[in-house]
Amino acid sequence: MGRRTFLSMAHPSKRQTPRVSRRKLLVAAGAAGTTGLAGCLGDDGGDEGDGGTDAVTTEQTMNRECSGVEPSLETAKSGEYSPLSRPLFTYPKVSALERPEVAAFARYWAERSSSDLVSQVGYVPNTEDGAQSLLDDLNSTISEAGGPAPGEEGELSGEINIAGSSTVFPVAEALAEEFQKDHSDVSISVQSTGSGGGFSNFFCPGKTAFNNASRPMKEEEKDLCRENDVEWFEMNVATDALTVVVNNDNDWAQCLTVSELEQIWKPDAAETWSDIHDGWPDEEIERHGAAETSGTFDYFTETIMGEEGRHTSDYSPTEQDNLIVQGVQGSQYAIGYFGFAYYSSNPDQVTAVAIEDES
Repeated sequence: MGRRTFLSMAHPSKRQTPRVSRRKLLVAAGAAGTTGLAGCLGDDGGDEGDGGTDAVTTEQTMNRECSGVEPSLETAKSGEYSPLSRPLFTYPKVSALERPEVAAFARYWAERSSSDLVSQVGYVPNTEDGAQSLLDDLNSTISEAGGPAPGEEGELSGEINIAGSSTVFPVAEALAEEFQKDHSDVSISVQSTGSGGGFSNFFCPGKTAFNNASRPMKEEEKDLCRENDVEWFEMNVATDALTVVVNNDNDWAQCLTVSELEQIWKPDAAETWSDIHDGWPDEEIERHGAAETSGTFDYFTETIMGEEGRHTSDYSPTEQDNLIVQGVQGSQYAIGYFGFAYYSSNPDQVTAVAIEDES
């Protein structure tokens, strides 16, 4: 699904007129010379079903239009879901690629980066050409590191420790499970620590063989790795549609512009929904998002606010994306963001927001 037009009505307070039927809103909108309804419409502005049966009031006069793109594998792949489609990475430690089990798993990941398993988890796979190019570069790195040639890894055994991004975690875990089915003497441990937490606490100190990341490695992380004589190899393993979600009972902000997202998440953020638009609920915005050690936090902050670290502290931070789902699900006035895989696993529990890129 691509771009859709959303038309917001002024939102009645709890003491005012309740929600009205979409069919009656269509009649009212037609009488006013408009062509759509509150909420989510297709491009033809058609009615998508009836709600309640209360009368239309002047307090529900349309006051905003938003033409946004909904997150999906298709819109992330096409680049239409801008600016929140992003590459995902894993970084094997070059010295660890000498070990047959590490080299074999890295090759397995590169080969499977174009497979259906990636899309089943909730991300856009690499193209077949992209996966082959990645594998070719990886094989060259393994050879330079003194690792085994393809197909010459022998009987595999040992432990592989992986830390990093909670966004990459689902696909890393799925691949590890599949790999271990064929190599039962290999034990793979995957931790969700956040991209930055993985680099600073595990990978660059030399404690793990791989670090997953939902954004490219930072210069300070590269410096830390160099200080510890840790060399890395960057693998672009998938594409994600970073997803903003609201509560299912939120019927006013199912589409947001980038500038509206900035108002919600910047350091001096809007306090209530009515601070964003008159007519939206005069209720406090409840925010749930990624912790500062997360690559999702870094990507979202730089993309939406235009500057690293420029993010409100008035929110509930976590490295566990399932907690963001629970937080948003628990309040009508909540909003959050995380990787698309966590939304695709919970599509009925929260509502994905369409994003309008004004650039």
